Amino acid sequence: MNGAEWTTGKTGSAVALTKSKSSYIQLQDGALSSLEDFTITTWINFNGGIGRLFDFGTGTGTFMMLAPATTKIRYKITCGAGTFDITIPCTIKTKEWIHFAMTQAGTSVKFYLNGICVGTGENADKISPKDMGITTQNYLGKSQWSSDAYCDHIYDDFRIYNKALSDLEVAKLADAMVTVSVYKGNSTGETVEVYKDGSGLADILTGNAIAVVDDADGINLPEGQNNVVVKNAANTYSCTSLLLYGYICCLST
Repeated sequence: MNGAEWTTGKTGSAVALTKSKSSYIQLQDGALSSLEDFTITTWINFNGGIGRLFDFGTGTGTFMMLAPATTKIRYKITCGAGTFDITIPCTIKTKEWIHFAMTQAGTSVKFYLNGICVGTGENADKISPKDMGITTQNYLGKSQWSSDAYCDHIYDDFRIYNKALSDLEVAKLADAMVTVSVYKGNSTGETVEVYKDGSGLADILTGNAIAVVDDADGINLPEGQNNVVVKNAANTYSCTSLLLYGYICCLST
């Protein structure tokens, strides 16, 4: 692991880099040589500032790199087949765990933070990792340029898939989904999944529908959404009233 050390992760153990020790992680040769459509995901803590998340290649002429900053993400892949270079505006926090993912499906490229898509791009020439051939300098936390700084990143559960995951699959990896039981009239509850930021609730809560969210501390409810009950592990509820079978029921917290 080239000077990297084991430490406490998002769940279980993680690998920590130390900038002052010039530490980094190196993956095996040709780790991405068969990939056209792909997904890269990881839990990461930018513990000492933001630098290269990954940089896979054979030098400064053939590489694919992801360079986050506090206000943007830059992704670039360049090789004999061409170049694709994109910058996505976003906000990235340091010194806390975040889930990062990027996918490529044909010409479509997507970038995610904590399970939410923050930007997309059109890779018109479909430049993919496969076009780089057998890469031998496949780094996490290190650049192909020797003059670039090293990092203090902490990596947990770094993954490479040979397909583009769906929005829902990425959200589940990022623990961004919550199970909701939806009741309409006297019907049995229908189980659905929505994002913890409340996305999707408005679509399912029509008419006299009521949603009960089990064990979902931290969910952000849409403003004025009175027909949602959020129940945590202690069986307390986060809202004070809801329309149930035509009546207003008050719930104690």
